[in-house]
Amino acid sequence: MDRGVFDGFTVKIFYGEDDYYLAHFVELPNVWAFGTTPSKAMIELEATWELIKQHNRMDREPIPKAPSQEAYEGFFNVPVDAQLYHTLTVAATEAGVNLYTIVARKLAAATKNDEGL
Repeated sequence: MDRGVFDGFTVKIFYGEDDYYLAHFVELPNVWAFGTTPSKAMIELEATWELIKQHNRMDREPIPKAPSQEAYEGFFNVPVDAQLYHTLTVAATEAGVNLYTIVARKLAAATKNDEGL
């Protein structure tokens, strides 16, 4: 699977002080780079990331792995009140799926909506 230049890490770019853009990994906040444009900040972040990986290889240290690249499927327990439980149960019944499926769909949809934050 191609994980891209940044090995699956999420990159955010911010406009900072002194007319510079800051690009950093959300999952590794100490990995960042500056540039006068967003694309230059990305180029610098790519170079920084390659240096980190090179140093880790030389020191025989593991290269950080993005949490999103970890294979996981399992339980995710969230306590809810009776009213929300009832609402979700009704929604699941109307959709013809079980409670876990409707909750997973709603979480996925909410996550997609929050990507712009």
